[in-house]
Amino acid sequence: RWADANERLARAMWISGGTDEGLERLEATAEALERTGHSPVRARVLAGIAGSHMLRGDHPQAIEAANAAIEEARATGTRLSEAHALNTLGTSTSLLGECGEGLRILREAFDLTRELNDVDDRGRSYANLSSTLLICGSGEESLRVSLDGMAWARGVGATNGYGRFLAGNARGPENSVVPNITPDKATGIGDWSEEDLAEYLGSGNKPD
Repeated sequence: RWADANERLARAMWISGGTDEGLERLEATAEALERTGHSPVRARVLAGIAGSHMLRGDHPQAIEAANAAIEEARATGTRLSEAHALNTLGTSTSLLGECGEGLRILREAFDLTRELNDVDDRGRSYANLSSTLLICGSGEESLRVSLDGMAWARGVGATNGYGRFLAGNARGPENSVVPNITPDKATGIGDWSEEDLAEYLGSGNKPD
């Protein structure tokens, strides 16, 4: 139970902006769980570690942690954690310049999250796949994924979360500006450089 509680607390820390603190808690939990053998909670913790490294822009570490999470998830049949880690692995692989392999993994994660139909992970798959396609030069496919994701978000009541990320809106959380991530040069991110896109996807920091 303490491991489950730590994983949930780390997630709350991340949502409130405490990415580093959440990562430290997850890493300490994962170290303690090494002595207990394979478990679904360890798969979730490792997947969380991978995602935290990705958000911090530390993609080599994210890839290492994601592979460990996938191995643990498959050993314990924890398919949602596997999908989460695959999403991270594909995104970080692409951001290190290996778009072909990265997008292949992201599509695998997308298909799995669609099958499992968890709202949070499915929204994350739409967001990361559409953003990464744009970074990798597949603007038309990125737009199609974004539009499909917007329709999905409306259907599940996630318009103000993932729908807002996918479509863009004048104002986001705490009155911050949320970018339109479609390829439109006037209202979207069509004029952003590859460095701008990579920085936003990795850290959430916009070029302006």
